[in-house]
Amino acid sequence: MLQGVLLLAIGIAVFVLLGYAGGRIARRSRRDRRSALRVFALSFVAGLVIALWLPHRVPLTEGSAATMVAILVLWIAGGSMAIMGLAGLIGAWFSRPPPESTTQRLEDR
Repeated sequence: MLQGVLLLAIGIAVFVLLGYAGGRIARRSRRDRRSALRVFALSFVAGLVIALWLPHRVPLTEGSAATMVAILVLWIAGGSMAIMGLAGLIGAWFSRPPPESTTQRLEDR
């Protein structure tokens, strides 16, 4: 019971830290925010594809442990990638670039 609670707390802490990191990247400038949103959205979608679609493409062979190991690796890698992409996407979405970066870019034109 305690191990499950500890694992959940660590998972939440990692999710929050990744969201904070995505927000820090997005607060630098408008260009960085757009770029972070694209990269994190791409990471989220690619992680879902790896975790949910790709395991169905692995050929099933009776009695082979390699098939199950391949599917588990795809679930773990793709799921981690999707969760990290989602955390960064949420952090970047809810943060705004500083106002001086917006006015400075307008004056440069």
